Amino acid sequence: MCEPGLEPADDARPPAAPPPHFSGGITLLCSLLVAVLVGIYAWPGPGSPLVGLDRPEESLERLVSSEMDLRAALGRAPAWGRALYALAAGPGDPMEESIAWYEELTDTLDAPRAEIYRQILLAEAGRLPPEDPTLASAAWMTAAHGREPPEADVGRAAIAEIRERLPENWFADTLVARVAARIGDGAGQAQAESAIVERGAALLRRFLLLAVGQGLLLAMGLAALARLSTGHPRRPVGAAPLPPEWPVRDGYALFVRGALGLLAVGVAAGVLLPEESPALRLAGFAAGLPMLWSATRYLRATGSGAATAFGLRMAAGGAGRLVAVTCALIALGIAGDLAIAGAAGALRLGTHWADGFPEEILWDPLWLVAAGAVDGGVWTPVVEEIAFRGVLYATLRRATAVTPAVLASAAIFAAAHGYGLVGFASALWSGILWAGAYERTRSLLPGMLAHAVNNLMVTVTYLWLYRA
Repeated sequence: MCEPGLEPADDARPPAAPPPHFSGGITLLCSLLVAVLVGIYAWPGPGSPLVGLDRPEESLERLVSSEMDLRAALGRAPAWGRALYALAAGPGDPMEESIAWYEELTDTLDAPRAEIYRQILLAEAGRLPPEDPTLASAAWMTAAHGREPPEADVGRAAIAEIRERLPENWFADTLVARVAARIGDGAGQAQAESAIVERGAALLRRFLLLAVGQGLLLAMGLAALARLSTGHPRRPVGAAPLPPEWPVRDGYALFVRGALGLLAVGVAAGVLLPEESPALRLAGFAAGLPMLWSATRYLRATGSGAATAFGLRMAAGGAGRLVAVTCALIALGIAGDLAIAGAAGALRLGTHWADGFPEEILWDPLWLVAAGAVDGGVWTPVVEEIAFRGVLYATLRRATAVTPAVLASAAIFAAAHGYGLVGFASALWSGILWAGAYERTRSLLPGMLAHAVNNLMVTVTYLWLYRA
């Protein structure tokens, strides 16, 4: 076995493996069941990703109205804030993107309010929709954009009705401001426009704080990376044996049993629990148990243990190394995501807004959001790092060299998340980073911590920017 922390030559032979521990027949059965369940999950649905959301109309309203509020406040932002937002937002036209999203929503689902919002967006883009007297918004749109200004009492009645029937958001305030301007109600117009700017200013402050926080993480990580590159870049954090001591057959059996357990728990929860049940949101905790149970049981039976096999027990002086490597991984993850987003924008590879959209952060009770944060920020990183790096990557290392093992495990990790092209690229990059860190440090701890920070950043972003 090679010295901890050093990659073996591509032609180095892995250590001799003990006889297989698992039944080949049961492993084959598990493989077939996994293939069936993956096929069910991956089978094309009835069309749009919108059908995978519980509250697509409300979620899109929150996303678009927040974006429009924020952009209305950009005119009062400092130049550096506008530049930072433009860098993060990319080259797309938010108005046209929002119109396209609402057209898809109204074509896919019965969403009366979404049709009203689509008309408001079209009017603000200078593309007035054809009049439809059957729509609830017909009188409002006429008052706001008709050829002739409405009578004062008609305009006031329209404003009162808008306030009564629409929630307080960019759409309602924009429509009210238009009607108020046409009937000479300067105070009403100023109040509506001020509400937009005030909400946008609050969102902009939060966005800039998040951006500055990410910038600090990036700077700290790049500094740590520079220090690692000039010191002892391959000094280990743990002592996980790579390639591992188990045979490929056992590693595959472990992974497929864990995958079957995860999929089976998901199916059982979906069938047995009602959609509104909080327990359905907590099923993720149970889904990871089969993998942890199988791996722990196997390692104990073969005379090893998780702490040894996965490098969870730090070597002498490993704490400082762990912090430095984790910071470097976080920085490389942020830099990679920025590069992927930039490339996607340049190539016009837009992502669907509902792709991976965590709507539960917007609408679940706060205690359930907190439980989800623990799941995504603590439990999921532990389970996924053991599954995809500790078991899958390590098993591939017995069969092949470092680079193909890293790429293959990262590709499987990315595909398992079920994202679109841009999301797949982001998950692939993360998988490459965390597998590479496992190889170099001989510990899953850096990947677990970086994975946890990555997931928590997503939760904090949606919670702070889009939840009322």
